[in-house]
Amino acid sequence: MNSFLTLRRVVGVLFVLTCLISRSQQILECSDNPLLFFDPINKEFSCIDDSTLVHFYSFKSKTWHKKNLKFYSSDSISKFKREFIPITTSKEVFFVHCSGGEVYHYKNGIIRRIDRSFKHRNKYGSALFSLENQIFQFAGYGLFRTNNTLLKFNYLTKEWIEIGNKGEMPEPRCDFPFYIQKKKLYILGGFYIEGEKTKKMKDAWFFDFLTQKWKYCGEINPFLVSNLLKGRGTLSQIHEYSPIGNYYFSFNFETNTFSAFQNIFDNQNARTIVEPTGKLALVWLASSGNQKFTLQVLPVNQLLRNKVYSGPIFVDKVQSSPRLYWLVGVGCFILVVVLIFFLNKKFNKNLNLNVPTEMLTEKERQILELFLANQDRRLELTRLNAFVDEDGISIDTLKKRREVLLKELRQKLTLVSGLSADEIFIMHQHPLDRRLKIIELNPKFQVGE
Repeated sequence: MNSFLTLRRVVGVLFVLTCLISRSQQILECSDNPLLFFDPINKEFSCIDDSTLVHFYSFKSKTWHKKNLKFYSSDSISKFKREFIPITTSKEVFFVHCSGGEVYHYKNGIIRRIDRSFKHRNKYGSALFSLENQIFQFAGYGLFRTNNTLLKFNYLTKEWIEIGNKGEMPEPRCDFPFYIQKKKLYILGGFYIEGEKTKKMKDAWFFDFLTQKWKYCGEINPFLVSNLLKGRGTLSQIHEYSPIGNYYFSFNFETNTFSAFQNIFDNQNARTIVEPTGKLALVWLASSGNQKFTLQVLPVNQLLRNKVYSGPIFVDKVQSSPRLYWLVGVGCFILVVVLIFFLNKKFNKNLNLNVPTEMLTEKERQILELFLANQDRRLELTRLNAFVDEDGISIDTLKKRREVLLKELRQKLTLVSGLSADEIFIMHQHPLDRRLKIIELNPKFQVGE
Protein backbone atom coordinates (compact mmCIF):
# COMPACT_ATOMS: atom_id res chain seq x y z
CA MET A 1 0.00 0.00 0.00
CA ASN A 2 2.79 2.43 0.88
CA SER A 3 4.60 1.64 -2.33
CA PHE A 4 1.37 2.33 -4.26
CA LEU A 5 0.97 5.75 -2.60
CA THR A 6 4.60 6.53 -3.27
CA LEU A 7 4.11 5.65 -6.95
CA ARG A 8 1.05 7.93 -7.14
CA ARG A 9 3.03 10.80 -5.64
CA VAL A 10 5.84 10.30 -8.14
CA VAL A 11 3.38 10.23 -11.04
CA GLY A 12 1.73 13.40 -9.70
CA VAL A 13 5.06 15.23 -9.39
CA LEU A 14 6.04 14.14 -12.90
CA PHE A 15 2.73 15.41 -14.24
CA VAL A 16 3.20 18.82 -12.61
CA LEU A 17 6.78 19.07 -13.90
CA THR A 18 5.62 18.11 -17.38
CA CYS A 19 2.99 20.87 -17.31
CA LEU A 20 5.52 23.43 -16.11
CA ILE A 21 8.05 22.41 -18.76
CA SER A 22 5.37 22.52 -21.44
CA ARG A 23 4.28 25.97 -20.29
CA SER A 24 7.85 27.27 -20.27
CA GLN A 25 8.43 25.95 -23.78
CA GLN A 26 5.44 27.95 -25.03
CA ILE A 27 7.06 31.21 -23.89
CA LEU A 28 10.42 32.23 -25.36
CA GLU A 29 12.59 34.95 -23.85
CA CYS A 30 14.11 37.32 -26.39
CA SER A 31 15.65 40.78 -26.76
CA ASP A 32 13.91 44.14 -27.16
CA ASN A 33 14.31 44.04 -30.96
CA PRO A 34 14.01 40.55 -32.51
CA LEU A 35 13.24 39.87 -36.18
CA LEU A 36 9.83 38.17 -36.23
CA PHE A 37 8.13 36.62 -39.25
CA PHE A 38 5.98 33.75 -40.49
CA ASP A 39 7.90 31.19 -42.57
CA PRO A 40 5.52 30.14 -45.41
CA ILE A 41 7.69 27.20 -46.48
CA ASN A 42 7.79 25.46 -43.10
CA LYS A 43 4.55 27.12 -41.92
CA GLU A 44 5.90 28.29 -38.58
CA PHE A 45 6.50 31.47 -36.62
CA SER A 46 10.20 32.35 -36.56
CA CYS A 47 12.44 34.60 -34.48
CA ILE A 48 15.99 35.71 -35.24
CA ASP A 49 17.72 37.32 -32.28
CA ASP A 50 21.40 36.61 -32.91
CA SER A 51 23.65 35.55 -35.78
CA THR A 52 23.77 31.85 -34.89
CA LEU A 53 20.22 30.58 -34.26
CA VAL A 54 16.67 30.70 -35.57
CA HIS A 55 13.94 29.95 -33.05
CA PHE A 56 10.74 28.57 -34.56
CA TYR A 57 7.37 27.63 -33.13
CA SER A 58 5.89 24.24 -34.06
CA PHE A 59 2.11 24.31 -34.39
CA LYS A 60 1.99 20.54 -33.85
CA SER A 61 3.93 20.30 -30.58
CA LYS A 62 3.04 23.88 -29.55
CA THR A 63 6.62 24.44 -28.42
CA TRP A 64 9.65 26.45 -29.47
CA HIS A 65 12.61 24.81 -31.21
CA LYS A 66 15.82 26.11 -32.73
CA LYS A 67 18.09 25.52 -35.69
CA ASN A 68 21.37 26.94 -36.91
CA LEU A 69 21.47 30.24 -38.78
CA LYS A 70 23.95 31.21 -41.50
CA PHE A 71 24.08 34.97 -41.70
CA TYR A 72 25.95 36.37 -44.71
CA SER A 73 26.21 40.14 -44.34
CA SER A 74 28.83 42.80 -43.77
CA ASP A 75 26.50 44.36 -41.17
CA SER A 76 26.42 43.15 -37.58
CA ILE A 77 23.30 41.26 -36.55
CA SER A 78 22.36 44.05 -34.13
CA LYS A 79 22.47 46.63 -36.93
CA PHE A 80 20.63 44.26 -39.25
CA LYS A 81 17.83 43.83 -36.71
CA ARG A 82 17.50 47.62 -36.32
CA GLU A 83 17.44 48.49 -40.01
CA PHE A 84 15.81 45.61 -41.89
CA ILE A 85 12.11 44.71 -42.04
CA PRO A 86 10.90 41.12 -42.62
CA ILE A 87 8.59 40.82 -45.63
CA THR A 88 6.77 37.53 -46.14
CA THR A 89 5.20 36.51 -49.45
CA SER A 90 3.09 33.39 -49.92
CA LYS A 91 6.25 31.45 -50.83
CA GLU A 92 9.34 33.23 -49.46
CA VAL A 93 10.79 35.50 -46.77
CA PHE A 94 12.83 38.64 -47.47
CA PHE A 95 14.48 41.34 -45.38
CA VAL A 96 14.35 44.86 -46.87
CA HIS A 97 16.21 47.90 -45.59
CA CYS A 98 13.82 50.32 -43.88
CA SER A 99 15.01 53.19 -46.12
CA GLY A 100 14.65 51.11 -49.30
CA GLY A 101 17.18 49.46 -51.59
CA GLU A 102 18.99 46.49 -50.07
CA VAL A 103 17.17 43.13 -50.10
CA TYR A 104 18.14 39.89 -48.36
CA HIS A 105 16.56 36.46 -48.91
CA TYR A 106 15.89 33.93 -46.15
CA LYS A 107 15.43 30.20 -46.63
CA ASN A 108 15.93 27.28 -44.23
CA GLY A 109 18.20 29.17 -41.85
CA ILE A 110 20.27 31.04 -44.48
CA ILE A 111 20.23 34.83 -44.95
CA ARG A 112 21.92 36.10 -48.10
CA ARG A 113 21.80 39.39 -49.99
CA ILE A 114 20.24 39.19 -53.47
CA ASP A 115 19.91 42.78 -54.79
CA ARG A 116 22.18 44.90 -56.96
CA SER A 117 20.95 48.12 -55.44
CA PHE A 118 22.03 50.34 -52.52
CA LYS A 119 20.44 51.87 -49.44
CA HIS A 120 18.06 54.45 -50.93
CA ARG A 121 17.84 56.50 -47.69
CA ASN A 122 14.55 58.10 -48.83
CA LYS A 123 11.92 55.55 -47.78
CA TYR A 124 11.89 55.83 -43.99
CA GLY A 125 8.35 55.45 -42.67
CA SER A 126 7.11 53.98 -45.97
CA ALA A 127 4.58 51.26 -46.77
CA LEU A 128 6.73 48.16 -47.34
CA PHE A 129 4.65 45.11 -48.27
CA SER A 130 4.19 42.09 -50.53
CA LEU A 131 1.42 41.21 -52.95
CA GLU A 132 1.25 38.09 -55.14
CA ASN A 133 4.88 37.22 -54.34
CA GLN A 134 6.11 40.70 -55.35
CA ILE A 135 7.67 43.30 -53.01
CA PHE A 136 6.50 46.92 -53.12
CA GLN A 137 7.34 50.15 -51.30
CA PHE A 138 5.29 53.34 -51.32
CA ALA A 139 6.12 56.89 -50.17
CA GLY A 140 8.46 57.64 -47.22
CA TYR A 141 10.88 60.27 -45.98
CA GLY A 142 14.58 60.86 -46.55
CA LEU A 143 17.10 63.24 -48.08
CA PHE A 144 15.17 66.14 -46.48
CA ARG A 145 11.81 65.50 -48.16
CA THR A 146 8.82 63.18 -48.35
CA ASN A 147 7.85 61.41 -51.56
CA ASN A 148 4.93 59.51 -53.08
CA THR A 149 6.67 57.12 -55.45
CA LEU A 150 5.58 53.48 -55.69
CA LEU A 151 8.45 51.04 -56.25
CA LYS A 152 8.58 47.33 -57.10
CA PHE A 153 11.52 44.97 -56.71
CA ASN A 154 12.41 43.24 -59.97
CA TYR A 155 13.67 39.71 -59.29
CA LEU A 156 15.32 39.45 -62.74
CA THR A 157 17.40 42.63 -62.66
CA LYS A 158 17.69 42.63 -58.84
CA GLU A 159 16.84 46.34 -58.90
CA TRP A 160 13.90 48.51 -57.89
CA ILE A 161 11.67 50.02 -60.59
CA GLU A 162 9.07 52.77 -60.29
CA ILE A 163 5.44 51.99 -61.10
CA GLY A 164 3.78 54.73 -63.10
CA ASN A 165 0.49 56.29 -62.08
CA LYS A 166 -2.57 56.95 -64.22
CA GLY A 167 -4.23 60.10 -62.92
CA GLU A 168 -4.66 61.67 -59.48
CA MET A 169 -2.62 60.34 -56.57
CA PRO A 170 -2.04 61.08 -52.87
CA GLU A 171 0.42 63.73 -51.73
CA PRO A 172 3.87 62.69 -50.45
CA ARG A 173 3.88 61.37 -46.87
CA CYS A 174 5.53 59.10 -44.31
CA ASP A 175 4.68 57.30 -41.04
CA PHE A 176 1.19 56.23 -42.04
CA PRO A 177 -0.89 53.09 -41.37
CA PHE A 178 -1.32 50.88 -44.45
CA TYR A 179 -3.21 47.69 -45.23
CA ILE A 180 -3.48 45.23 -48.10
CA GLN A 181 -6.95 43.88 -48.87
CA LYS A 182 -8.28 42.41 -52.14
CA LYS A 183 -5.30 43.46 -54.31
CA LYS A 184 -5.54 47.02 -53.07
CA LEU A 185 -3.17 49.12 -50.98
CA TYR A 186 -5.03 51.33 -48.47
CA ILE A 187 -3.23 54.22 -46.77
CA LEU A 188 -4.56 56.29 -43.88
CA GLY A 189 -3.18 59.79 -43.36
CA GLY A 190 0.43 60.21 -42.32
CA PHE A 191 2.79 63.17 -42.14
CA TYR A 192 4.00 65.53 -44.87
CA ILE A 193 7.30 67.33 -44.36
CA GLU A 194 8.27 70.44 -46.27
CA GLY A 195 11.31 72.31 -45.08
CA GLU A 196 10.73 73.22 -41.46
CA LYS A 197 7.03 72.36 -41.49
CA THR A 198 5.37 69.04 -40.64
CA LYS A 199 1.71 68.58 -41.54
CA LYS A 200 -0.56 65.83 -40.21
CA MET A 201 -2.64 64.37 -43.04
CA LYS A 202 -6.12 62.94 -42.52
CA ASP A 203 -7.01 61.65 -45.99
CA ALA A 204 -7.58 58.02 -47.01
CA TRP A 205 -6.64 56.56 -50.43
CA PHE A 206 -6.31 53.19 -52.10
CA PHE A 207 -4.24 51.96 -55.06
CA ASP A 208 -5.88 49.32 -57.26
CA PHE A 209 -3.17 47.04 -58.67
CA LEU A 210 -5.54 45.84 -61.41
CA THR A 211 -6.28 49.29 -62.86
CA GLN A 212 -2.98 50.86 -61.71
CA LYS A 213 -4.92 53.87 -60.40
CA TRP A 214 -5.27 55.70 -57.08
CA LYS A 215 -8.68 56.62 -55.70
CA TYR A 216 -9.51 59.06 -52.92
CA CYS A 217 -11.72 57.53 -50.20
CA GLY A 218 -12.42 60.46 -47.90
CA GLU A 219 -11.41 61.86 -44.53
CA ILE A 220 -10.37 59.45 -41.76
CA ASN A 221 -12.67 58.86 -38.80
CA PRO A 222 -11.58 61.27 -35.98
CA PHE A 223 -11.24 58.30 -33.60
CA LEU A 224 -8.60 56.82 -35.91
CA VAL A 225 -6.84 60.14 -36.34
CA SER A 226 -6.45 60.58 -32.59
CA ASN A 227 -5.19 57.02 -32.05
CA LEU A 228 -3.20 56.19 -35.21
CA LEU A 229 -1.60 59.55 -35.96
CA LYS A 230 -0.23 60.70 -32.62
CA GLY A 231 3.16 61.78 -33.94
CA ARG A 232 5.93 61.03 -36.37
CA GLY A 233 7.73 57.77 -35.77
CA THR A 234 5.03 56.32 -33.51
CA LEU A 235 4.13 53.80 -36.22
CA SER A 236 6.38 51.33 -37.87
CA GLN A 237 4.93 48.47 -39.86
CA ILE A 238 1.18 48.06 -39.37
CA HIS A 239 -0.54 44.69 -39.67
CA GLU A 240 -4.04 43.43 -39.03
CA TYR A 241 -4.70 43.30 -35.28
CA SER A 242 -1.67 45.41 -34.44
CA PRO A 243 -1.83 46.81 -30.89
CA ILE A 244 -1.54 50.59 -30.95
CA GLY A 245 -1.68 52.24 -27.55
CA ASN A 246 -4.90 51.28 -25.81
CA TYR A 247 -6.41 49.30 -28.68
CA TYR A 248 -6.20 46.50 -31.22
CA PHE A 249 -7.71 47.44 -34.59
CA SER A 250 -9.51 45.34 -37.19
CA PHE A 251 -10.40 46.79 -40.61
CA ASN A 252 -12.79 45.83 -43.39
CA PHE A 253 -12.33 48.26 -46.26
CA GLU A 254 -14.94 46.61 -48.47
CA THR A 255 -17.64 47.58 -45.97
CA ASN A 256 -15.80 50.71 -44.76
CA THR A 257 -15.91 49.58 -41.12
CA PHE A 258 -13.40 49.10 -38.34
CA SER A 259 -13.47 47.87 -34.76
CA ALA A 260 -11.27 48.82 -31.82
CA PHE A 261 -10.66 46.26 -29.06
CA GLN A 262 -9.19 46.92 -25.63
CA ASN A 263 -5.49 46.06 -25.43
CA ILE A 264 -5.38 43.08 -23.05
CA PHE A 265 -1.79 43.83 -22.02
CA ASP A 266 -1.53 46.31 -19.17
CA ASN A 267 1.75 47.90 -20.20
CA GLN A 268 0.62 48.22 -23.84
CA ASN A 269 4.17 47.55 -25.06
CA ALA A 270 3.38 44.69 -27.43
CA ARG A 271 3.39 43.82 -31.12
CA THR A 272 1.89 40.95 -33.07
CA ILE A 273 2.21 38.90 -36.24
CA VAL A 274 -0.81 36.93 -37.46
CA GLU A 275 -0.38 33.76 -39.53
CA PRO A 276 -2.20 33.54 -42.93
CA THR A 277 -5.32 31.72 -41.66
CA GLY A 278 -5.90 34.51 -39.13
CA LYS A 279 -6.33 32.14 -36.18
CA LEU A 280 -3.01 32.45 -34.30
CA ALA A 281 -0.86 35.44 -33.43
CA LEU A 282 2.79 35.63 -32.39
CA VAL A 283 2.92 38.22 -29.58
CA TRP A 284 6.08 40.05 -28.54
CA LEU A 285 5.56 41.48 -25.06
CA ALA A 286 7.68 43.66 -22.77
CA SER A 287 7.41 43.54 -19.00
CA SER A 288 5.97 46.56 -17.21
CA GLY A 289 9.45 47.93 -16.57
CA ASN A 290 10.77 46.93 -20.01
CA GLN A 291 13.30 44.67 -18.30
CA LYS A 292 12.13 41.39 -19.83
CA PHE A 293 10.90 40.52 -23.31
CA THR A 294 9.03 37.37 -24.29
CA LEU A 295 7.35 35.67 -27.24
CA GLN A 296 4.23 33.55 -27.06
CA VAL A 297 1.59 32.28 -29.47
CA LEU A 298 -2.03 33.11 -28.66
CA PRO A 299 -5.39 32.67 -30.42
CA VAL A 300 -6.40 35.85 -32.22
CA ASN A 301 -9.88 35.72 -30.66
CA GLN A 302 -8.21 35.98 -27.23
CA LEU A 303 -6.80 39.37 -28.28
CA LEU A 304 -10.20 40.59 -29.48
CA ARG A 305 -12.35 39.88 -26.46
CA ASN A 306 -13.51 43.39 -25.54
CA LYS A 307 -14.78 45.60 -28.37
CA VAL A 308 -14.95 49.22 -27.24
CA TYR A 309 -15.65 51.10 -30.48
CA SER A 310 -16.71 50.52 -34.08
CA GLY A 311 -17.57 52.83 -36.95
CA PRO A 312 -16.71 53.88 -40.51
CA ILE A 313 -13.05 54.06 -41.48
CA PHE A 314 -13.53 57.20 -43.53
CA VAL A 315 -16.27 59.69 -44.32
CA ASP A 316 -17.36 59.88 -47.95
CA LYS A 317 -16.65 63.01 -49.94
CA VAL A 318 -19.52 65.53 -49.89
CA GLN A 319 -20.91 66.38 -53.32
CA SER A 320 -21.74 70.09 -53.49
CA SER A 321 -22.52 72.64 -56.16
CA PRO A 322 -19.79 75.02 -57.49
CA ARG A 323 -21.67 77.99 -55.99
CA LEU A 324 -21.63 76.40 -52.54
CA TYR A 325 -17.91 75.73 -52.90
CA TRP A 326 -17.39 79.41 -53.82
CA LEU A 327 -19.36 80.64 -50.81
CA VAL A 328 -17.61 78.26 -48.46
CA GLY A 329 -14.27 79.28 -49.91
CA VAL A 330 -14.91 82.98 -49.36
CA GLY A 331 -16.14 82.35 -45.81
CA CYS A 332 -13.09 80.25 -45.02
CA PHE A 333 -10.77 82.90 -46.45
CA ILE A 334 -12.30 85.62 -44.24
CA LEU A 335 -12.13 83.33 -41.20
CA VAL A 336 -8.50 82.45 -41.90
CA VAL A 337 -7.54 86.13 -42.23
CA VAL A 338 -9.17 86.94 -38.89
CA LEU A 339 -7.58 83.95 -37.16
CA ILE A 340 -4.14 84.76 -38.56
CA PHE A 341 -4.48 88.33 -37.26
CA PHE A 342 -5.32 87.27 -33.70
CA LEU A 343 -2.99 84.27 -33.60
CA ASN A 344 -0.15 86.38 -34.93
CA LYS A 345 -0.67 88.88 -32.13
CA LYS A 346 -0.82 86.10 -29.54
CA PHE A 347 2.14 84.24 -31.00
CA ASN A 348 4.30 87.33 -31.13
CA LYS A 349 3.34 88.06 -27.54
CA ASN A 350 4.20 84.56 -26.42
CA LEU A 351 7.50 84.66 -28.21
CA ASN A 352 8.65 87.47 -25.93
CA LEU A 353 9.55 84.61 -23.58
CA ASN A 354 10.59 87.11 -20.93
CA VAL A 355 13.94 87.10 -22.72
CA PRO A 356 15.50 90.48 -23.45
CA THR A 357 15.78 91.08 -27.19
CA GLU A 358 19.53 91.59 -27.02
CA MET A 359 20.01 88.25 -25.22
CA LEU A 360 19.13 86.04 -28.23
CA THR A 361 20.79 86.23 -31.61
CA GLU A 362 18.63 86.08 -34.74
CA LYS A 363 19.65 82.43 -35.31
CA GLU A 364 18.79 81.49 -31.72
CA ARG A 365 15.38 83.13 -31.96
CA GLN A 366 14.66 81.31 -35.25
CA ILE A 367 15.65 77.96 -33.71
CA LEU A 368 13.41 78.56 -30.70
CA GLU A 369 10.48 79.45 -32.95
CA LEU A 370 11.18 76.28 -34.96
CA PHE A 371 10.77 74.14 -31.83
CA LEU A 372 7.58 75.93 -30.81
CA ALA A 373 6.06 75.57 -34.28
CA ASN A 374 5.83 71.80 -33.73
CA GLN A 375 3.17 70.58 -31.34
CA ASP A 376 5.50 67.99 -29.79
CA ARG A 377 8.41 70.51 -29.68
CA ARG A 378 10.66 67.99 -31.42
CA LEU A 379 13.12 68.37 -34.29
CA GLU A 380 15.56 66.09 -36.03
CA LEU A 381 18.99 67.30 -34.93
CA THR A 382 20.10 67.52 -38.56
CA ARG A 383 17.44 70.22 -39.14
CA LEU A 384 19.76 72.63 -37.27
CA ASN A 385 22.58 72.10 -39.79
CA ALA A 386 21.13 74.85 -41.98
CA PHE A 387 21.99 77.43 -39.31
CA VAL A 388 25.72 76.60 -39.28
CA ASP A 389 26.40 75.07 -42.70
CA GLU A 390 28.79 76.77 -45.12
CA ASP A 391 30.34 75.69 -48.38
CA GLY A 392 33.50 73.68 -47.97
CA ILE A 393 33.32 72.84 -44.25
CA SER A 394 33.72 69.24 -43.12
CA ILE A 395 31.08 67.16 -41.34
CA ASP A 396 33.10 67.31 -38.12
CA THR A 397 33.28 71.10 -38.27
CA LEU A 398 29.55 71.31 -38.96
CA LYS A 399 28.78 69.14 -35.92
CA LYS A 400 31.05 71.20 -33.66
CA ARG A 401 29.42 74.46 -34.76
CA ARG A 402 25.99 72.95 -34.16
CA GLU A 403 27.01 71.85 -30.65
CA VAL A 404 28.32 75.34 -29.84
CA LEU A 405 25.11 76.95 -31.12
CA LEU A 406 22.94 74.66 -28.97
CA LYS A 407 25.18 75.12 -25.94
CA GLU A 408 24.92 78.91 -26.10
CA LEU A 409 21.13 78.77 -26.56
CA ARG A 410 20.83 76.30 -23.68
CA GLN A 411 22.75 78.59 -21.34
CA LYS A 412 20.59 81.61 -22.20
CA LEU A 413 17.34 79.71 -21.74
CA THR A 414 18.58 78.44 -18.39
CA LEU A 415 18.75 82.03 -17.12
CA VAL A 416 15.06 82.72 -17.79
CA SER A 417 13.41 79.32 -17.26
CA GLY A 418 14.51 78.14 -13.83
CA LEU A 419 15.58 74.82 -15.39
CA SER A 420 19.08 73.45 -15.26
CA ALA A 421 21.19 73.36 -18.42
CA ASP A 422 20.75 69.60 -18.68
CA GLU A 423 16.95 69.94 -18.61
CA ILE A 424 16.47 72.46 -21.44
CA PHE A 425 16.79 69.92 -24.28
CA ILE A 426 15.90 66.21 -24.22
CA MET A 427 17.62 63.87 -26.68
CA HIS A 428 15.84 60.91 -28.28
CA GLN A 429 16.85 58.26 -30.79
CA HIS A 430 15.12 58.37 -34.17
CA PRO A 431 12.55 55.52 -34.23
CA LEU A 432 13.52 54.45 -37.76
CA ASP A 433 17.25 55.22 -37.97
CA ARG A 434 19.07 55.07 -34.65
CA ARG A 435 22.04 56.93 -36.07
CA LEU A 436 19.84 60.03 -36.19
CA LYS A 437 18.88 62.03 -33.11
CA ILE A 438 15.66 63.80 -32.17
CA ILE A 439 15.98 66.85 -29.91
CA GLU A 440 13.03 68.04 -27.82
CA LEU A 441 12.50 71.37 -26.08
CA ASN A 442 11.50 70.46 -22.52
CA PRO A 443 7.70 70.82 -22.03
CA LYS A 444 8.47 72.44 -18.67
CA PHE A 445 9.94 75.39 -20.54
CA GLN A 446 6.94 77.73 -20.45
CA VAL A 447 6.18 80.15 -23.24
CA GLY A 448 4.36 83.34 -22.38
CA GLU A 449 4.27 86.10 -19.87
